Amino acid sequence: MIVGVRSLSRPLICAINSSRSRVSGSAIDLISALVAGLGPSFEPLVSLFFPSLLGLCAQTSRLFTRRAKACVFVVIRGTQSPSLLPYLAEYSHHKSASLRLVAAEGVLAYMNCAKSIHIERHARILEDIIRLTARDACC
Repeated sequence: MIVGVRSLSRPLICAINSSRSRVSGSAIDLISALVAGLGPSFEPLVSLFFPSLLGLCAQTSRLFTRRAKACVFVVIRGTQSPSLLPYLAEYSHHKSASLRLVAAEGVLAYMNCAKSIHIERHARILEDIIRLTARDACC
């Protein structure tokens, strides 16, 4: 299943980034359904789809932002993977306020659903993200 989805990743990413809301929405819904079905097994696909989903959260269209944000949280809760943290850290100091907020809320969602052993292992990166988000983005 993972191999099949990986082979379709390029067209799916193009669909996710489409300016047509129906195309983008269908692709985002497909990613959400894949996460729901695969759960933690979705982790090898995180590097393919997660950056595009986070990137949509920086757009000005509330429709795109709302759909992408919902899918981001589905990925976080579904995979509970520490491999999401570097992406959240990277986007936590983006110029878009809505994307910074999604990244901060994503870290909180991860901390609420992840196993304590994962939180302990990745405490340093979590502390860095919290420290970054505690300051204003312009500083």
